[in-house]
Formats: sequence, structure tokens, C-alpha cells
Amino acid sequence: MIDDQSKALLKTLSEANGIPGHEDEVRRAMTAALSGVAEPTMDGHGGVTFMKRGGSDRPRILYAGHMDEIGFIVKSITDDGFLYMIPSGGWIDQALLTQRLLVHGSKGPVLGVVGAKPPHLTPPDKRGEMVRIRDMFLDVGACSKEDAMENLGITPGDQITPVASFEELNGGQFLLGKAWDDRVGVALATETLLRVGPDHPNTLIAAGTTGEEKGLIGAQAAAWSCDPDLAIVLEVGITGGVPGVDTKEATEKCGQGGSIVFIESGAIPSPTFRAFARRVATEEGIPFQDSFYESGGSDGAQISRYRTGVPYLLLAVPCRYIHTHNGLIASSDYQAALRLCLALARRLDAKAVEEIRGR
Repeated sequence: MIDDQSKALLKTLSEANGIPGHEDEVRRAMTAALSGVAEPTMDGHGGVTFMKRGGSDRPRILYAGHMDEIGFIVKSITDDGFLYMIPSGGWIDQALLTQRLLVHGSKGPVLGVVGAKPPHLTPPDKRGEMVRIRDMFLDVGACSKEDAMENLGITPGDQITPVASFEELNGGQFLLGKAWDDRVGVALATETLLRVGPDHPNTLIAAGTTGEEKGLIGAQAAAWSCDPDLAIVLEVGITGGVPGVDTKEATEKCGQGGSIVFIESGAIPSPTFRAFARRVATEEGIPFQDSFYESGGSDGAQISRYRTGVPYLLLAVPCRYIHTHNGLIASSDYQAALRLCLALARRLDAKAVEEIRGR
């Protein structure tokens, strides 16, 4: 079970709002959590890094989680006051209908519900077909376009975020929340700096990156901000262990530890760094799983391209139902991933980093 500090941070980050390009609220939460520990440095994309020096300025180890979540942008407003939306990030169509969303307009948040043509007016031979996002709309209770814009303060281009609260399931063994992709990674990076203490033979950097869901926009900016020797990219994993998912599609399961990913779409995490992390986890009795992403990627693809190259480790917490309103993680998996983050922080001295980098 995780402690109250982890639980409070996860709740705060999960319930913060911030789609790609609108990560301000998440950045403020991360900055508040690290107040008195490290000073923030912002980049031009709105990302933030926090540096904590231990026994030496080098090596520098970057712990990166992306602050943005999937959501929507207001596309247009009909004469009757309904909103059409553009997805910002990858949504599953069938997970969206009748869900609540929050429009962040100039006069404050506006609650709405996703609507579509009712089944009673749909031809019988079409009722079994999936309703596509392009055919959905957001109903905010506006009576007209003028009402939506002038009274509610909504304009095209406003961000729209899911509405979902943080909850504990089964006595806290599982945590239900919005935006685990990737507030879990942000929490792990933050807690690594909070908990590591002064005795680490390196300089640690926690980064909250931006725009990952729209093309890894802020990843390289994070690397340029801190000039890392190695990077640990912190994510949520694609889980099996649920009805309809075969082990050949996803091997990781909730409750069996963090996932050390050996391949992702478009990039290859460092094999030597992965071997080092597996050895550390084994020696310290930290449960872990080996995993893969045949589709989907991470900030590691861009961070690894910084200058002459940055070897990176992709460490994930298994998460059910990613890219929907509600994700589900096991508390024990988060705890295991945090333990490994801290163990690596203590073990990654100059010699270890040179070996990982092949020098």
C-alpha cells in the first residue's frame, strides 16, 4: 500500500486539468510539491525541470513524465449552442458517449455532456454501429451560439477536459483516476526528488514535459534544459489480465510490479540501461515485469535524440483503461516503480553511467 504522501500527490495531479498546450495547472501542482526542494526552470513549450544535486554535478539523470492528458478542443459552436470538438490525443469512440466534460472558457469552467443522435431516431439496421466522435457533440445547456459565447464565455479553441474524481477501490489496493497517462509519471519523477535524500552520487532532474499526446512536443526541450547523461522515462503501461486481451497482445498485469519496457513504437530503450535496471530490481527485491509497446510511444523517442544521444530506460506502471475518463492502477505497482526510481538514483554513479553508455 502507498502512504498518504503518495496518495495525496496522485489525487492532486489526477484531478488537475491540462491537455496538450494547456499544462499550466499541472505545472503549478508539481512546482508546489517540490517547493523547498528544487527550483523550477521553464522551457519555451511550458515544460518544467527541477534539478537536485547530490554528491556530484555529473552524471545527470533525467526522470521525465509528461504533464498533458488527452482531451478536446472546441471546434465550432452551432446556432443552437451545441459544441463540436476536435480530439487532442487518441480517444476510443465507444468510451465517450454521455460522458461529462469540462470546457475551460474565459468565464470559468463549464460542465457539459457528450451527446449524439438518440437510438429512437436511428434506423434499426444502424443501431448496432458505433457512434463516431465526429458525429458527437457537447451539450453545455446553452440556448444559442450567443448564449454559449457571451454568457458562458466559450469560444472555439478552448480546451475541454474529462470529468472524473480520484477514488480508492478495494481498500486502496487500486486507485481510480483521470489522466493517469501520464500524471503517474509526473508523480514518480516528483517523488523521486522528494524522497531520495542527500546521498546520491549524481544530479537528479525531475521533468514535467508538454505535448506528448500531440507528437512528443516538449521532450527535447526538457533534455536541452538539463543536459542529461541518462534518462528514465516514466509512463503507464498497456495491461493485459482483463477479459478480451490475449497475452500475445499485452503481457503486463496490474499487481505484479512496474514494467521495464524493452521496445516501443518508433524507438528502442537502451538495452544496457534496461539490463542494469533489471539487475538493481532483482538485487533489491523490487518486483518488476518485462513489457513491450507494439503501438504507442513515449518521450524517450525524442529525448534519446538529444545531442549525441541519451540512453533511456522506459519504466511504466501498468494501467487499465488508458485513454478514457477513468484509469485504474494498483497501489503496489506504483510503490514498486517508485522504489526502483529511488534505487537507481542511488546506484547511478559515474562508473555505472559510463558502462551503460558503452564508454
